[in-house]
Amino acid sequence: ASFADRTLAQLRQNPAVLSAALANHVPIERGLNLAVEPPPGGRVAGPRAVDWRYVTPDYFDTLGMRLVRGRGFDDRDRTGNAPVAIVNEAFARAYFGDADALFRSVTVASVGDLPREIVGIVRDTAGSPGSGWTNGLSARGSAPPPVLFVPLQQAPGKALQIAHRVFPAAVVVRLGPGAGDPVRLVEDAVHSIDPTIAFTDIVPMSRVAERDVLATTVLSSLVGSMAALALLIAGIGVYGLVAYATVQRRQETAIRVALGARRGSLLRVFLGETAALSVAGIGLGMALSWTLTRMITTTFGRIVDANPINIALSAVVVLAVLSLAALWPAARAAAKSPLSVLRIG
Repeated sequence: ASFADRTLAQLRQNPAVLSAALANHVPIERGLNLAVEPPPGGRVAGPRAVDWRYVTPDYFDTLGMRLVRGRGFDDRDRTGNAPVAIVNEAFARAYFGDADALFRSVTVASVGDLPREIVGIVRDTAGSPGSGWTNGLSARGSAPPPVLFVPLQQAPGKALQIAHRVFPAAVVVRLGPGAGDPVRLVEDAVHSIDPTIAFTDIVPMSRVAERDVLATTVLSSLVGSMAALALLIAGIGVYGLVAYATVQRRQETAIRVALGARRGSLLRVFLGETAALSVAGIGLGMALSWTLTRMITTTFGRIVDANPINIALSAVVVLAVLSLAALWPAARAAAKSPLSVLRIG
């Protein structure tokens, strides 16, 4: 706590620093899982792990996290004063439902923490699934997990030991114009307090967001490539089937032309048959894709935006590709001279 106070004071001396804070995590990143005891009058029957985060008072302002109700942390929330906590909206919904979570009591008994009064509720932000409340591969594709914030000055020693054994601390800085090199600015400020501190990373929050969706992006690209390959195979298959069908029915086609059938009508017959089979297959595929998407979303979170418009556009693309695949062999069959076909037969 002393290190945090001195470091943040040093950072704030720079006029380019609009605000600064220290925490064990930032939004989007996975938090430390600690079990919260079932609060009196709450909806949860047993201890369940939530994202536990210690923060300094300016954390929420620095990251633009809006306070919905109550108050933020301030100089009152120090060692020896009444233990307090701030929760996000997901925490309030999960533990208290429609009831007001403000001024309720929460306890993390596993680290020897005392009961804390909830003094504020902040707006939900994206958080990586990991506490067991949500499923997904990324924070963007998952529902916000319940988060419990405590002031650094009141964080239990055991919780700090667990946090720093697994996760690095995070210095969060909001910079204004004329800041220069942000990496040098932060390193100089921290090393002026403790030159032995090692930095693992200094990145903008936009990079944190990019890292979060990296696995999802790779998976989506892989699925997209497989879908394109499947579409190509389907087009080749339809081309082969239509070509084979026209060869098998060449005498029928020749007789129809000899009796006065127009080649355009024959072309429509072949394309109509292909379209009917394609529509039936697409309909079955849409039903299966909707079911599989729901299963995948339940297990891995929202990987793709499978809304009805996207599914309908995909169906139109598939139908267009299959129709084009059928057009060439059908046009060749309709254009053949009936005399040459009947002679061959």
